[in-house]
Amino acid sequence: MTLKTADLSVTSLADGCSTQAKVANRTWLSVVAVSVILLVPPTADAASVGQTIEVPLLGGVPIAQFLPIAFALLAILVLALAAAHAEHVRADSLAHSMVSKLPASERDDARALLDILRVPGLTRVAPLALWVRGGWKQEGAEWLRFPRRIAAGLLYIVLKLVVLAVLFIVPSVALWRSYSRVEEAGVATALNSALGVLMWIALLSLCLVGLADMANTWRRVPRFFQADATVELARASPDERGQVQ
Repeated sequence: MTLKTADLSVTSLADGCSTQAKVANRTWLSVVAVSVILLVPPTADAASVGQTIEVPLLGGVPIAQFLPIAFALLAILVLALAAAHAEHVRADSLAHSMVSKLPASERDDARALLDILRVPGLTRVAPLALWVRGGWKQEGAEWLRFPRRIAAGLLYIVLKLVVLAVLFIVPSVALWRSYSRVEEAGVATALNSALGVLMWIALLSLCLVGLADMANTWRRVPRFFQADATVELARASPDERGQVQ
């Protein structure tokens, strides 16, 4: 491995990508945790004035007070998730763009080292597809290379759609259903309207980030079907050289 002058910079890039991945992963888990708290309690007679909900460590809390506060927290967490995931994608693209500027003799090893050192995000499924493909250089029998490329490409598409659905659709559904519970609880009209605006802002942010991630995925899918992906990566523009995630 010829990374004598690049070791420190690659390590720093990996640390940066890992930091953003950890933030995005933890934020998503926080969204799920708050969603469970909001959606698990029974909904029967939710509109009854004075009804309480048993909250761990707090005991009985009036539902008309608990739900708006919990929903606002969920909406803020969804906004944070959208921002964190957007920053994670940006950090990944920046890291691989900087690696692409290294000398040709160091570039491939630096990219591999970056992928090994970084903490993966929740949407990173490329390693599974690459294992089916046999790596970008497709090591193995010649007659197996074409079917392995097809299988790898299809697997990547399916896995990416699944993880994107889990990452973005689950929080969106939880946010929408939680807002329905707020309405059922008989919250004041002004507060209900304000929470509705907050919900749409959070949903729009999540939708924009999801579409951007899907666009990046779609541009990278053909690499799995190509006979020599390393050549295509070398020919790609600096903004498109980022390792698939």
